[in-house]
Amino acid sequence: MEARITKAYNLVFNEKTGGYFQKISIGFAVIGFIFHLILIYLNINGWVHFSRGNELLQRPIQALYTPFSIVLFEEVYILLGFLTFSFSKSIITQFEILSLFILRGIFKDISFIDLSKPGQSAPEILNLFFSLGSLVVLIFLVALIRKTIRLQESGIKDGALNRFVLIKKALVLFYVIILSVLAFWDLFFWARDQFLHDPNPIRSVSEINSVFYKDFFTLMIFFDVLILLISLRYTQSYDLLLRNSGFILSTVILRISMTSPVPYGSLGFVLSAGLCLFFVFIYNRFQGEGNLL
Repeated sequence: MEARITKAYNLVFNEKTGGYFQKISIGFAVIGFIFHLILIYLNINGWVHFSRGNELLQRPIQALYTPFSIVLFEEVYILLGFLTFSFSKSIITQFEILSLFILRGIFKDISFIDLSKPGQSAPEILNLFFSLGSLVVLIFLVALIRKTIRLQESGIKDGALNRFVLIKKALVLFYVIILSVLAFWDLFFWARDQFLHDPNPIRSVSEINSVFYKDFFTLMIFFDVLILLISLRYTQSYDLLLRNSGFILSTVILRISMTSPVPYGSLGFVLSAGLCLFFVFIYNRFQGEGNLL
């Protein structure tokens, strides 16, 4: 069983597969960008029309939404690889995904602003400023987290560490399967709602920015909690437990913020990163030479 898990994990997460995944992602990003531009051109000229889904086919800048969505999936793959060996790196990557998520939403929001009607666009412009402000602060906080966090050895004995890593590999593979099914499920039902004239749409175009990622970060919470509980079998460090619990709390706040309206969602994103930085600082300050997973 151990050999099968390791073989399956190495097949999914290795330098060669990662290189292929990156090349495929870039290729799909370019193709998706061009295809989206073509659809926008056809829609503007009245050559194609969808009863739903037209909100992202109004202006050329909306074509940026597609390549950013594909790049986000590449970041998710990187995050899954980090989950096995470094809780710290996975948290950093998680906030990098969040920053791209916000940036993607900003491009969508910009495309909906009609500068010819400044009075009517005032709420949208204010929301855009909140999103931009949260993105700038978030990037700054992520840079501080990256600089402050300590990537050290776990301190777990080799035999126990190998068992712990094997368990995490098995959980990550299971997580990959769930996320793959979830991605196709969300994409199918969103496309059905928008383009197949479903009389009772589940997800509107306005909700597309959070399609998949709401469920992704929800699953991340349960995955992190499970890893944290399993780690208690191999280490009894209170400082480490507190720090990793803080990481999970920041993920919970991040998830809540994704479905909160502006400006509360923007403030929640900043609070999530700030809380993560706080726990990193406290751990480094009082632990001294700590053990990080």
